[in-house]
Amino acid sequence: MKINLIILTSVFCIAVSCSVLKTERNDIAGTFYKKGSKNKFNYEYGLKISSDGSFLLSYKVHGANAQCDGIWKQSNDTLFLNCNEEKDIALMLSSGYMNKREYVLKIINRDKLRLDDIVLKRIE
Repeated sequence: MKINLIILTSVFCIAVSCSVLKTERNDIAGTFYKKGSKNKFNYEYGLKISSDGSFLLSYKVHGANAQCDGIWKQSNDTLFLNCNEEKDIALMLSSGYMNKREYVLKIINRDKLRLDDIVLKRIE
C-alpha cells in the first residue's frame, strides 16, 4: 500500500511539473526585451504587448532601427503577431521597415517569450 501511494504521488508530481503553463490574455500583456550579440553584431529587440490585442515590435541591428505594430492572437502556448500594412513608401524604403510582417513566438512562461532563437524577457 505504501509503495502504491509513493508511485501515485510521484506520477502526480511529474504530471504537474510537465504540464504546460496556461497564460491568459491579460497575463501576457507587458513589455519584453533582449539585448545581445550574434555574429559580431549587437542587437536589441523590444516587444510591447497590450491587453487590447495590439503590439509594437522593434529591433536594432547593424545600423537598422526597424519596427512594426499590429494585432496579436494567442493559441495555447503560441503568440501570433501580424504587422499592419505600411502605407508610407518612404518608410518602406528605409531601415525602419520590417519586410517580415508575421511573427510566431513561443510562450515559455509569463515572463519569457521565444522569437526564433532569441528569448525576450519581461521588463514591465
